[in-house]
Amino acid sequence: MTCPCGHYDYVDSTAETLTDALAYHREHGNRIIHEKLTGSPLFRGSIMDPNGKQNEIANRMRLYQHSARCPVALRSFLDCNPIYWCFIPVLWSEALAENSVHTRGTSDTDLLLLQVLTSTAVGNRRLANYLDCVPLSPAAYVFSNQQVKQQRSFFQQFISCTNDQLPYLTLDLYKVAIIAVLPDIRSIILRYIIETLFIIHAETKLNMICPIGIDAEKRYGRVYDLVWCANLKQPPISTTKSIQ
Repeated sequence: MTCPCGHYDYVDSTAETLTDALAYHREHGNRIIHEKLTGSPLFRGSIMDPNGKQNEIANRMRLYQHSARCPVALRSFLDCNPIYWCFIPVLWSEALAENSVHTRGTSDTDLLLLQVLTSTAVGNRRLANYLDCVPLSPAAYVFSNQQVKQQRSFFQQFISCTNDQLPYLTLDLYKVAIIAVLPDIRSIILRYIIETLFIIHAETKLNMICPIGIDAEKRYGRVYDLVWCANLKQPPISTTKSIQ
């Protein structure tokens, strides 16, 4: 599996079909992008998430940590789900310019009302909690007033949806190629040995295994830039899709 940015690879194996494996990666890859951008879990139930343990394992994988902060992978996700652009911070100067455009001709009373509506959720603690959990922006970046209003609208729709309704369209985030196929009659150990040999030979940066036996992050570094939003700029003309 190769990230569309072309700089990161991952080797995986499965006892299931290729379709099943791709569905697994699609599910977690898109879920983790949603959770990284919004700061809140996809699961909205009042009870414990039945997939919580599986999600925790996936959350720690370098594969998904990378795609959730890779500008190229994120661009693909945003092209399919433009409603998430409100969670992509902009430079302070851009935010100030946008705020100026949207507040031009607005009275002081309207500005005060706008500030209240976009920064709090009076009478709705659940909505307020979602807004409070939106991750902080990197240094020199911030959300514009319009983005905060859009975040509020996003979470209002998100809360009204059931758990089986995804707030995004799913897509395959990585390019996939089959490099080996084993016969049906084979041992699990053999499959893992072959997988490990491919990982060691290719020195894939997104696998948790490191060929020289040290932590993968020490060998290959962090899987994303801390200023992950630097190369993400919303197109001037976009169609915002609501949650279906």
